[in-house]
Amino acid sequence: MQEHVSASSIDVVLDQHTGSLRETAHAGEAGTVLDDLSPAAQELVSEASRMRCPLRLVTTDETEGLEPPAGSGQRVLVAADRVVRGRAADRGWTAVPHPALAPAVARGDTLLFASLTGGLEAIAGVPGLVAYWVESRPDGSSWVLAALPRAALAHVIDARLSLQRLALDVAREDPLLVQLDDGARAGDALAGYEVLWTDATRVLVALDAGTHNDEIPAHGAHGHFRFLTPSPELLAPARVVVPGGADEPAATASVQAPVQPAPVTPASYLADVARYAGLAPLDAAGALRSRHSSHPDNARAVDALLAELRELGYVASTHGFAFGGRIVRNVLADLPGSGELGVDAGLIVVGCHLDSTAARDPGYVPRSDPARGADDDASGMAALLAIARHLPSIRDRIHHTVRFGFFNAEESGLVGSRAYAASLKAVGAPVTAVVCADMIGYNSDEQRSWEVHAGHTNPRVRDLSLPLARVVAGSAATLGELPPPQIYSGTTPTGGTDPARFDGAINRSDHASFHEQGYPAVLVSEDFFPNRPGDPAADPNPNYHSDSDVEIDGRYAADITQAIGLAVAELATRPGTLPA
Repeated sequence: MQEHVSASSIDVVLDQHTGSLRETAHAGEAGTVLDDLSPAAQELVSEASRMRCPLRLVTTDETEGLEPPAGSGQRVLVAADRVVRGRAADRGWTAVPHPALAPAVARGDTLLFASLTGGLEAIAGVPGLVAYWVESRPDGSSWVLAALPRAALAHVIDARLSLQRLALDVAREDPLLVQLDDGARAGDALAGYEVLWTDATRVLVALDAGTHNDEIPAHGAHGHFRFLTPSPELLAPARVVVPGGADEPAATASVQAPVQPAPVTPASYLADVARYAGLAPLDAAGALRSRHSSHPDNARAVDALLAELRELGYVASTHGFAFGGRIVRNVLADLPGSGELGVDAGLIVVGCHLDSTAARDPGYVPRSDPARGADDDASGMAALLAIARHLPSIRDRIHHTVRFGFFNAEESGLVGSRAYAASLKAVGAPVTAVVCADMIGYNSDEQRSWEVHAGHTNPRVRDLSLPLARVVAGSAATLGELPPPQIYSGTTPTGGTDPARFDGAINRSDHASFHEQGYPAVLVSEDFFPNRPGDPAADPNPNYHSDSDVEIDGRYAADITQAIGLAVAELATRPGTLPA
């Protein structure tokens, strides 16, 4: 028996929630290609068939010509981008942000946005609920921000979950979770914005189509934000392949280095930084002005990376995601392992972000103003390029596939890496390790201190990540050029300086996008965060998020790059196992 509903049709925009997107060009014109449908989109296709709702796939460009619905039936538009949803809602369409939320709306239900606390299994069992954020709490409960159908409230009550409805219009708005150093400043800093929720150090803000993420004033020395989008994957288990021996102490894990370090020199490293930080010409058009995701030069940086990686012999591609009314691109390049992602082989992601910002400069306009970002994060880009040049020399010894990921729109709330990590989780990708490099180039003293961050609010994710930090530390010890890194393994981002209890990098760089999906990940950085009493003072970059970010210590950054490269090679050459 087929189900009858009032919806006349469902239009699904091609974006990161629909499937794998890549940009292509035919006869000089760029276009969006959908390589496959996501599980959520496949389920929506089946549901639409059962409900006898016509369904079609459309591009972001096609939504600019939407006509108001004719007749009595509603028109549902599914789009990740609030700019597109707002456009549809203004013309009388019913807009939803994710395919998993569309069936309830097509049946005539309405969506709520809420904060829920309780057991994670109970929250995951709420019918139609789609999580935006999941956080473990010290008492073993979970805090979840989610959209859910109104009809599911009875189930929430029966499951004895705590629910607080928040005034977010999911049709037109997206939530931004802002972390501030001083919670007392929240009211002043965010005056004029729609605040949904707050605690001592965080504020949840609703953003409409007219407000860009970067407008939120959180770019101080340690303020940051997370852009939240619906992700059913957050409530699903991760498939993790653990590399053999990765839980050994650093002293024994890297005694016998499997390969020689990448032959990166201070000069070769600085040359890469200069090209991508606008300090030297990048292409025929000259030097870049900015890599910000909304700046025209961002596309030039993407195209240059693609060309460079292809010249190295990689099959480089893009992973597209809708943001700010257009498709923005991550850059990916694989070195296949001999295990070919089999039962004992996994995927090692080596990541950085390719965008930049000068949000701390007064009056900064992202779409037009300069943001050279030499340290943040051309330093990470240069590290990945150096490692990518070297790894093919040991191709025959690599077991796990190594994937280089240059993620876009990190400065806008980890947008690109979050979309990509969710796509890996959606297809059950077997991830072995994620190693991200973000700001590894600034050093102004003789200490040459550096950091490796494995902390997360979920102790299980932290425990999966900590062995990776030890491998990075062991690789550096083998090379002998750097002091031991400060390894952070805490489960809270604020409140102290003990790295075994606190980790200021929790939720604030691209490794966090993989952490939240349950994957083992670490961030390698310069000495950015406050150190313990009695230790040398931290050495953060004073030009952080400013166009004056042009200073790089080439030898220091090259040494960190070699440590990362050796660790990645070591992890990639070990056979793996699926943990119990």
